[in-house]
Amino acid sequence: MNYRKGYARELRARRDLESGGWYVIRSAGSRGLVDLVALKSGPGGVLVRLIQVKPSRGRCPEGLWELPRGEGVVCVELWVWDGGRWDVFSRC
Repeated sequence: MNYRKGYARELRARRDLESGGWYVIRSAGSRGLVDLVALKSGPGGVLVRLIQVKPSRGRCPEGLWELPRGEGVVCVELWVWDGGRWDVFSRC
């Protein structure tokens, strides 16, 4: 993936999440499974979203769907930018 293109999509995803009231941490320079961690207070405690951002259709990072999830408060998501909108695939 082109670094600049990926970085731009991560920043866009971050802004989109923040506009929805999420606190977002970006894993800068990481080559790991998660690009963004989004946190928000919810009725059952803190909601957590572990997000991998892709600038376009491509391979899902191996191991992404095996990341640990908690009791309904942690979602693992793959965000793919597709022609002006996000396609979001999640497992909660």
